[in-house]
Amino acid sequence: MFGNRLSRAIITTSLIAFIATFGVYYVAHLETDPQVYTDAPLYLPFDNVHITATGMDTDVSYDVVVLRPDGSVATAAGDGTFIPPAPYDAVIADANGEFALDYLLENITGYYDVNIYRTSDTDHVNLIAMTTFEDAIIPNLDQCANGSPAFADRHCDWRNGDLNGSNSSYLESQSIPFRYQLKGFPANNVTHTVHINYDFSGSSGAKGYDFLTKYNVTQTGADVCSGSAAAPILCPFPGTPPVQPTQCFNFPSDSFAAPALTVAGAEAANAQPRCLGIYGGTITSISPIVHSPAVWGGGANTADMLVTFVNSGSAVEFVWAGHLAYSGYWGVGQGATSGSGGQLHMRTQKVDGAGNKNQDRSFQPSGIATMTPTRTNTPMNTPTNTPTRTNTPVPTATNTPVPPTNTPTRTNTPTNTAVPPTSTPTNSATNTPTNTPVPTATNTPVPPTNTPTRTNTPTNTAVPPTSTPTNTATNTATNTPV
Repeated sequence: MFGNRLSRAIITTSLIAFIATFGVYYVAHLETDPQVYTDAPLYLPFDNVHITATGMDTDVSYDVVVLRPDGSVATAAGDGTFIPPAPYDAVIADANGEFALDYLLENITGYYDVNIYRTSDTDHVNLIAMTTFEDAIIPNLDQCANGSPAFADRHCDWRNGDLNGSNSSYLESQSIPFRYQLKGFPANNVTHTVHINYDFSGSSGAKGYDFLTKYNVTQTGADVCSGSAAAPILCPFPGTPPVQPTQCFNFPSDSFAAPALTVAGAEAANAQPRCLGIYGGTITSISPIVHSPAVWGGGANTADMLVTFVNSGSAVEFVWAGHLAYSGYWGVGQGATSGSGGQLHMRTQKVDGAGNKNQDRSFQPSGIATMTPTRTNTPMNTPTNTPTRTNTPVPTATNTPVPPTNTPTRTNTPTNTAVPPTSTPTNSATNTPTNTPVPTATNTPVPPTNTPTRTNTPTNTAVPPTSTPTNTATNTATNTPV
């Protein structure tokens, strides 16, 4: 009897434990794929956060508990009413298992947790769904599409997405403009930091963005407040567009070598202004540029700098440009056109040391794949002038050696004085007509342009000495008396 009672007690205890355990599991998983999300990951103080839930049970009431950065819970009305003791914000799921709630923020920056419980779960033991958002500084990075074909007035179509051959047609040694907004600073005149990071080279080792320049060195008509993407909150700036930044802080020179040529050499060869512009604040410093890896290895490499600034209001705007590496400096196959197909990236990272506000914009090589570098026109024109010099020395050099070959003919003139005087009675002179000046023909090939060589022609007047021996007195010896 006692054994049976003990067995029943053990079974009952085990059953109670089983029901308790799996009962909690069942309650926590009544909903089918419950989800909750907000309409943005980041918000400004006093923004309205739109919270939406799906996958809930139809006609069931749920508590929406928003835990603020300071650990407090307040109603969605934004009036500072704390929970508890006030009732939680409760909503009922519709026939589709969905509900929505608008939550008004106060000026409390940081991370917020959105927790969903069944209203019937008064102790909020079983969490149905959760998500997070942040009330903080909001970043946005845009880049400039220059048109395909390029805009004649060199304005910018600012875009929040990628650039490629359909919207851009940049050339090597040109610079792509960027604008970067930070908004939502809770206080003015506070020091902040942000990293600017870019692809110096791709996996093939071909250079991408080799250094940074002033934002409008290529797109001279760039207006910070125009474009397809939403204009910065500071726009419009006072003045006639495009309004220049209130400050342009010089970028440090980059001594990195890849492998023998340096970035500093490329900067000098480009000879363009290189500075970071700011609206709504003051830049106090830019750190030396750091490459990763620190020593050139022939493959992918990134460059990074830390910008320190002070905001004068609730938002600031930065502007700069990324210079597309020029193969005329780096060498054939080493410029921005020679990338192996990967994208070039420009990044902003770690606002005030946090890693959740990073921005990344890419440029597809199709935007420069078929281009001819603009700077190649200058060196190509200079060599074409030098061939004209080679025409002048050619005629003079070939004619000078000809004249000396005719001078030896003058040695024939002294031989005519040796005619014997005793030959006068019987000289028939029949042989003299045969003495034609044959050597004169040898002088005719001299080019007519060499006028000094004509002074040699008088040497042909002398009768050749080979004709004189024919005048022998053979007829005078038979006239003696017998």
